[in-house]
Amino acid sequence: MKTRWFDSILNAGVKPDLDAFDANCIRAMNRFGFYGTILSCIGISYGFFLEDTSSSYLGILIFPALVSILLSSHFQRNLLAIFFGFAALSIIIAFFSIRNGEGSATHFLFSSAIISLTLFYRKDKSIRYFFSSMIIILVAAICVAIRFNYDQQIFSQKSESDALFQRRLLYFILLLSSVTLTFILVYSYKKNYKFLENSLEEQRTLLAEINHRVKNNMAIIVSLLNMQKNRTNNIETQEALQDVNNRVMSMALVHQKMYQKQNISMVELPSYITDLVAEIRNSVDIKKNITFMTDIEPIQLDISTTIPLGLILNELITNAIKHAFPNKDKPVIFISLKKVDENYFEVLVRDNGIGSPPRHLAKSNGLGLKLIESLSEQINGKCEFTSDKGLCFKLIAPIPKFKN
Repeated sequence: MKTRWFDSILNAGVKPDLDAFDANCIRAMNRFGFYGTILSCIGISYGFFLEDTSSSYLGILIFPALVSILLSSHFQRNLLAIFFGFAALSIIIAFFSIRNGEGSATHFLFSSAIISLTLFYRKDKSIRYFFSSMIIILVAAICVAIRFNYDQQIFSQKSESDALFQRRLLYFILLLSSVTLTFILVYSYKKNYKFLENSLEEQRTLLAEINHRVKNNMAIIVSLLNMQKNRTNNIETQEALQDVNNRVMSMALVHQKMYQKQNISMVELPSYITDLVAEIRNSVDIKKNITFMTDIEPIQLDISTTIPLGLILNELITNAIKHAFPNKDKPVIFISLKKVDENYFEVLVRDNGIGSPPRHLAKSNGLGLKLIESLSEQINGKCEFTSDKGLCFKLIAPIPKFKN
């Protein structure tokens, strides 16, 4: 049964916010530091009493690194503890490689140390520790390679049969460690992928619920505006309340479309504009049979662009219905939306009404025109009005780009 003090050493640096994989990595490094410290002390004592100086040298070299692992973990400097762990591991592999000679193939253990780096360093902030540990391992491997180029031996060499046995043993260890590390990596990333997949699905559900609630709240606001409009007999007040009603409705329609579709971050403009026109026709008192013609390409935009665009279309269509056709027999409102190229889209709203002189548009102080210009700037677009056999509005705006 493990004692409390051993558990405190084993779990040093394991914070509550760490995931299971990171916590197990820290525990593994703590085990390495704890057992390594004990063995290094035994090695130092063994060298002094039996005059095996090589064991003493190894113990003296790695003892500070092993103790640093435990101290760093105790103060929750986990990345630093892992760095000291790879430093100690590099010294141990280099020592046994030089001691046992090239025929023992001990130096191949550097490959397993390099593979292990991918397990212990996973976060972006650990990149400098990753490369520092890699440099230490490579420097140790280079020192071993240079040592193999000299004929003189620092330690007494083992027999050929012992070297062959050790080489076969190391190949088996490398094979086993490679399979084990591969399994751990695959299991870890598969588990993380499943966690991210579940988290993404949860976020999709929450975002859909938010869109649904926003749509419902806006529907309540629309109902309140309608009730208030029906309680007054003032024509100007009724028109003002109806304008506000239409603007809220255009925004609520965006959230409704996002809630209904699987892609809850983008809005399909053809169906949105079609429904928007239908809602405006039903809400505004149209005394003439106005024909609506649309040419909408299948474009998807995010909510930050669709809402201002919907408000712009609402203002343009409403104004055209109210003011463009005082004496027109066959009134037509044409709405077009298409891609200019891969980076920009163009919106065109044109009617065959009475139009408006350019100087009148330039001097206009109406709220609708100011709102259109402000919303166009909000989506980084450029708009212009022209009057030729009716009023024509043209907007060119960038298509937002998102990184995956």
